Amino acid sequence: MITFVIVHYNTPELTTCLCGSIRKFHTDAKIIIFDNSDKRPFDSELCEEYFDNTKGQLIDFNKELEKYPDRNTEMQTKSGCNFGSAKHSMSIDWLCKNLKEDFVLLDSDILLKRPVDFIDSNFICVSDIITIKPGLIRICPMLAYINPNKMIENHIEFFDGNRMHGLCKESSKYLYYDTGTSFLEDISKINSFKLIKTDDYYLHYGNGSWRNGDKIACSPDNKHADMPFKEWLMRNKIYWL
Repeated sequence: MITFVIVHYNTPELTTCLCGSIRKFHTDAKIIIFDNSDKRPFDSELCEEYFDNTKGQLIDFNKELEKYPDRNTEMQTKSGCNFGSAKHSMSIDWLCKNLKEDFVLLDSDILLKRPVDFIDSNFICVSDIITIKPGLIRICPMLAYINPNKMIENHIEFFDGNRMHGLCKESSKYLYYDTGTSFLEDISKINSFKLIKTDDYYLHYGNGSWRNGDKIACSPDNKHADMPFKEWLMRNKIYWL
């Protein structure tokens, strides 16, 4: 049995279909939801384990972010960012420290196209690499195998607020570390990252939880910026029905 973990944020339709997609390829899967929704929570009856953080019961994000006064709030405010990547990373970090079992991490706005067959407990993480910009990369958070017990053994954390929002002393410039960037740096140093290609494993709607309504995406390079998520789901129903 494989444990799948999804951090959910206001996308119940997408997450519900992802759960269907998981069970299509893994009938005995265990699904865990960590719910950060402030408007549209997930139905806890559709998963085996549900962590409710809709009111900050498990992580007080504002209190946690106050620990990092050097974060570039001016840049983030101008871009309209609500520190979504930091909150997402904190949630994954919480899961790694509290579950203490191997799991496959999934973004809520994807569908699986085939069974997950790349689990390797000899590594902390098995995933692909995504380039954010030249010189800055991260694991593929859409699909990644993570081994929390090996993380604890090697004192590895998924979230590092200083690198995600801190001032780079060498260049006196702020760096933008997205979800999984500092994690990749740390596990690569101890050769505990296994690189695979994930393109054939999933379809990605893109920025599902960042959208205004169901059509407009924050990211200008999003492939489905003009497609409502319901249309996208129906076009790809073979993967979740």
